[in-house]
This record gives sequence, structure tokens and C-alpha cells, in this order.
Amino acid sequence: MKENGAYRVFIGIETLNHKSCELVDKTQNILDLESRIDILKKHKMEFHASLIVGNPGDTIEDLEHTSKFIRKIQPTLATFNTIKVYPGTPLYDNPDQYGILAEDMMWFENPDWNKRPMIYTKDLSPEQIAFYSRKMMVDMLI
Repeated sequence: MKENGAYRVFIGIETLNHKSCELVDKTQNILDLESRIDILKKHKMEFHASLIVGNPGDTIEDLEHTSKFIRKIQPTLATFNTIKVYPGTPLYDNPDQYGILAEDMMWFENPDWNKRPMIYTKDLSPEQIAFYSRKMMVDMLI
């Protein structure tokens, strides 16, 4: 890849929480992920890690674990997005099944949607999600 001009790979980690992965029908193998990151580092490739903070099933302990993992893997870039649900998706159409709560399920029409988490869960408040989104960014830098 590098020989062909690539210099950075985007990795959609989303969550490290196995329960959260199962709830949203995703698979994630942390050992495979770490192995792939090691290969990128060996070849001096940059990587951008993208995570979602506040997935259904996530707890504060999960977010702390994720923060430690990000410090460990030291991505070139990272984005910490808060959970968003869209009409027509299982999370939007069945919020109770996933423990999804919302200030307003039509959050995408609110002009403040990007200023604070409007979607949260039974386990994490909007304030906790906002706090950990910022904390993970700061932790990555130190």
C-alpha cells in the first residue's frame, strides 16, 4: 500500500465492548485489531481510529477501557463521535430494545445537534457521553 502512495488507513473501531457489538449486530476481535495495527506500525503507516462514544450496552467502565486502549495503540488521528440514530434503522425504530433515550428523536432537525449529545442510553447520560468524548481526545494526546 505504501509503495503505491497510501500513507494513512482509516479504522472504524466504533466500540471495544463485546456486548455493544452484539446489540448492534457487529463483530469486533480486539486481538485481530491490535495485530493489524501492529502491521501498520511496522510498515510506518499512519492510521486514523474512529470510535463511537455511548453505544447501547456501553458503561463508564467500557469507556475507561476504550480510553486506555487508545493511549496504548497511539493512532495518528482519532475521532470520538457520539451515538447517532437515524430513521429506518433498528436503533431508531426500536429504541427501547437497545436502551436508547433521546432528548428528541428528531435530533437531526435540531440546530444544536452537534453541540451536545442528543442521543444517550439507559447506562450513560448525555453529560457522561460528552465528558468521555472529550476525555478520550485529551488522553490520546498525553
